[in-house]
Amino acid sequence: MIVQYSKIQNSCQHGNFLVDSFSKDNSTYQLINLSKMPIKKSAIKRAKQSIVRRDKNRALKKTFRETVKTITKDLQEKKTDTVASKLSTAYKALDKAAKNNAIHKNAAARRKSRLTKKINAVLGKAVVPVSAKIKQENKKSATKKKVKQTTKKSTPKKETKKK
Repeated sequence: MIVQYSKIQNSCQHGNFLVDSFSKDNSTYQLINLSKMPIKKSAIKRAKQSIVRRDKNRALKKTFRETVKTITKDLQEKKTDTVASKLSTAYKALDKAAKNNAIHKNAAARRKSRLTKKINAVLGKAVVPVSAKIKQENKKSATKKKVKQTTKKSTPKKETKKK
């Protein structure tokens, strides 16, 4: 099957297939079978957008799954020296996936909680990832700023007469 590649659109249409995910050398591509290929331009655009979103979501999910797997593998092999740094990368990947709606924010929080519980059970002490430490420091500085703002004297507003 010969399919022409449109560099402007990054995907093209051929019969009932939507061709997407070209490699950099354009030699390999992925055919996505749409049982009923959309006819209207807006529907074709939505189909392309859903493919792009699916690929982004898959990539985000893959990154956090891989980081979690490496952490659990290190815990099983008792390699506890790099777990704290890997935990912060896992937190970052989970937060990014939740931010981009690849997973729900509560699901990300649940996964982070379970991961830290596993680590704390193996290490016997509480491990706080680097990203969480930074967030705590930012919260402290933000509360100090709020306290300073509330202590400022407010000037009374001048009343205007309405006719």
